[in-house]
Amino acid sequence: LQAGANSVVEPTHIGAERIAQLIMFPRTSSFTDGSDRMRTLSFGLRTLGLDLEVMAVAPDSPLAGATIEAAEHQASGSLFVIAINRKGGETLTRPDPATMIEAGDGVVVITRSGRSGPKIS
Repeated sequence: LQAGANSVVEPTHIGAERIAQLIMFPRTSSFTDGSDRMRTLSFGLRTLGLDLEVMAVAPDSPLAGATIEAAEHQASGSLFVIAINRKGGETLTRPDPATMIEAGDGVVVITRSGRSGPKIS
């Protein structure tokens, strides 16, 4: 008779897998401030040293009309765009890097905790 563990599973690994599932296979709910989905993702990301935030793009923002690829490049690795909430109500999850950011969009980004980078406003 033997007892013991066959493998070790890190809690952070489980959390990271769950977060990846929520991002890659979204349900009908959108990424909005205060939603259950945002709270769940934010909590899990904080345990990994990351933050989740929705940033509003102002009409006079230099990023209004820029692509996601350009915005991420301009931020020098301090943020990663995971979704865009269009002003008309549509949510683009896992948007293509060539997707244009429009004035009035809510851009959902993941950033490193405590690392202040360029703001999308």
